[in-house]
Amino acid sequence: MSVDMARKLNWKLPGNVVPPITPFAEDGSVDYATLAREIDYVITSSRPAAVCVAGVEAQEYQYLSDDERRLLIRETIAMIGGRAPALVGISHASFRTSIKLAEYAAELGASAVQLLLPNRPSGGPATVGEIVAYFELISNTTPLPVVAYHNQGPGADMTVKGLLEVLALDNVVALKESSRNQRFLAQLLHDCQARNLAHIFTTLEVLLGTLILGAAGGTMPPPGSALSALLVEAYHAGDLKRAIRIQQLLSVMPAQWVQHGLVAVSKQSLRALGLDCGATYPPFGTVPQTSIDEINAFWVQALTEFPEVRPAVAATAGA
Repeated sequence: MSVDMARKLNWKLPGNVVPPITPFAEDGSVDYATLAREIDYVITSSRPAAVCVAGVEAQEYQYLSDDERRLLIRETIAMIGGRAPALVGISHASFRTSIKLAEYAAELGASAVQLLLPNRPSGGPATVGEIVAYFELISNTTPLPVVAYHNQGPGADMTVKGLLEVLALDNVVALKESSRNQRFLAQLLHDCQARNLAHIFTTLEVLLGTLILGAAGGTMPPPGSALSALLVEAYHAGDLKRAIRIQQLLSVMPAQWVQHGLVAVSKQSLRALGLDCGATYPPFGTVPQTSIDEINAFWVQALTEFPEVRPAVAATAGA
């Protein structure tokens, strides 16, 4: 990827990409009124480099029909209202469907699209050649720059060498990397920089360490994204003591409770801050009361140290 191609990702970097959690009504439909309040919170508290729209599994878009997914994309971009770039998820087993979603995202004014590095849809791990071919079919056709998404489990588990082959494609301008493996990330960041390849976005658990090594930022849902914004700003202001303290908090949340699922921890955390985005899509993501109490206590402590993380809509609510 050339320097000119890197500039196609016209975001303020370093910074974080924030995927708003999807709130659901009891009938399984998206609660758009609550989503609008959450997006306002994301914009003001997390100051995102971009807002990820129906692009990561933690947004639970998998439960939606094709029409419902398109509606979520359209409404979310409208709610962002140009206050931040929109990064639209187009992951699908069929490259033809992904291309159509990318065209739709472009029509709606998205800045870029995000695409999961896939497993083989018929079962088993895809080869690097298959994954590169899949990305070529989409990235050569879409009018928007492509952010590759490395999320082992829902998607492929790739080596650094394999990722570099994908990131060398002309229109693949960034990578969202979810391994949380500091050694893996150090090698990936080194090799990407040496070859002038894509921007790398990591996760909140390793954010400070990877910023030091040259990451473009991280991708994380709210409210962890609000703490992460403070960390990025502290680091680039040279306030390492503040950045380290925030990273210590992010090393606890969500890791201490992640066995219940990132979505469940994020939704319970938002509830603790006074911005209730409902429960996870049933039947997954039940959080036991003991963990709920611990998560609530965590946010009481975090808000004591960093009160700016609290949503304005919850300014008078209990912690």
